[in-house]
Amino acid sequence: MKNLCVFERVASAVLFGSALLASGQTALASELSYTYVEVKYVDGEILDADADGFGLTGSVALGDTFFLAGGYQDGEVDATGGDLDLSLLRLGVGAHGSITDSLDWVAELDYAEVDLKASIAGVGSDSSDENGYILDVGLRGLMGEAAEYSIAIIQSDFGSSATGFRVGGRYHFGETQLSVGLDYVQYDSEFDQLELGLRYQFN
Repeated sequence: MKNLCVFERVASAVLFGSALLASGQTALASELSYTYVEVKYVDGEILDADADGFGLTGSVALGDTFFLAGGYQDGEVDATGGDLDLSLLRLGVGAHGSITDSLDWVAELDYAEVDLKASIAGVGSDSSDENGYILDVGLRGLMGEAAEYSIAIIQSDFGSSATGFRVGGRYHFGETQLSVGLDYVQYDSEFDQLELGLRYQFN
C-alpha cells in the first residue's frame, strides 16, 4: 500500500461503493455532523511490517465553525524476534465551512504523540516516544442521502516532515445515528493503514 495505484484502487472502491449505497437508500441526515464518537479497527504496514489494532476517535462541535477533536490508536507490529507495540495519541482543534450545500472544507491541527514499546525475548524491553503535530486539510461531502466521502492531505512532523493523504467513504444506517466508514490513510511512505470504523453522531 505504498504507491499511487493503491490510492487509485482504494479511492475508486470507496467512491463506487458509496455511490451504490446512495442510489439505494434515502435516510441520511441533511447535514454533516462534527459531534461524534467512533471505534475503529486498523490494519496496515509500518516499515514493511504488518500492524493491526484498534482506535477511538471523537469530535465536539463548538458553534457553527470550530470543533475539538481527539483520538487514540493502539496496535501491535508483526516484528521478527520480538513484540512491538505502537500507540498514537492526537488532540487538536479544527474548523470547517460550507462550499456548497453538500460539501464542506475541513482543516484540523493536532498535537500528536507516538509511543513505541519493544520487547525482545532474552534481551528485555525498551521504549521510545516522539511528539509533534499532524495537520489535515481536505474536503468532506454528502453523496445522495445515505453516504458521504472525505479526502485530505496530511502534513506531519515528528522531528522530520512527511506528507501523506487520507481518502474514505461512509454509509449511514437509516434514521439512526450510526454509520460505518472505511478510510485509507498514508502518513508517509513507511506508514499506511486501512481503518474500518463504527460511528455514533450526536446531531
